[in-house]
Amino acid sequence: MAMIPGKPFGILMFLAILISGCNSRADTKDPEIMYDMASKLKDISLGVQGHTKYSDTSEFNESDLLLKAVNNDLSKLEIFGEYKLRVRVDGKRSSVLLCDDDTALIEDTGCTPEVDLHHWNSDTSIQCDFIINLDKACY
Repeated sequence: MAMIPGKPFGILMFLAILISGCNSRADTKDPEIMYDMASKLKDISLGVQGHTKYSDTSEFNESDLLLKAVNNDLSKLEIFGEYKLRVRVDGKRSSVLLCDDDTALIEDTGCTPEVDLHHWNSDTSIQCDFIINLDKACY
C-alpha cells in the first residue's frame, strides 16, 4: 500500500525545494550567451592589443581604445550594452574585462589564443577588477 504524504510533510517538502532553489547562485548566467559574449570580447581584446602593441595609446582613454578596437563600428559593442567594458593597458600589453555592475564576468588579453578567464563560471563572485598578470600571460 502506497503512503501519501500528509499536508505537513508536503508543505515541508515544498519549502525544502523552494529554499534549495533559492540557494543556487542567483547570478548564474546562461552558458550559451556567455560563450557568445566571450567570443565577441576576444575580438575586441585582439583589437585593443593590436592598437596597444603597434600604436601610441598613451593619449587614449578606455572608450577611445574600445572604439578603435572595433574600427568605430558601434554595432560590435551592442551585445555588451547592459554590461560594463573596461580596458587596461600596461606598456605594450592589454586586457579587456566584462562586468555586470561590480561583478567580473569575462577577462581576456589580446595576446593569447583563447579567452583567458570565465569569471561568470566561478563558484565565487569576483569583483570587477583585473586579475590577469599581463607579465606572465603576455611574454
